Amino acid sequence: MLVNDSVKYENRKEIHKEQLCHLNDNLIQTEATFHRVSRELKQARSKSRSRSRSILLRQRENKNISSFIQHKTQSIDHTQNKDHLTYFIDYNYIYF
Repeated sequence: MLVNDSVKYENRKEIHKEQLCHLNDNLIQTEATFHRVSRELKQARSKSRSRSRSILLRQRENKNISSFIQHKTQSIDHTQNKDHLTYFIDYNYIYF
């Protein structure tokens, strides 16, 4: 009877050891997956920030160009001569 209990104990001990090895392998795989996903998320955030900066820069450039054009068109002087209409713009003359 004592030998039988000893064998059962050893069998259970071996089963627990296998379960611990399996859990340890799962933990290692989970950690590797976590680190991989963390890196991918970090890269995605970096790309997103870069894209956002690029979009904001383009919007600022468009706004600056738009305000420049608006400023230039506001400075048009409408004068009417006898024969033709002359438009004066700060940086050049255009005759019609």
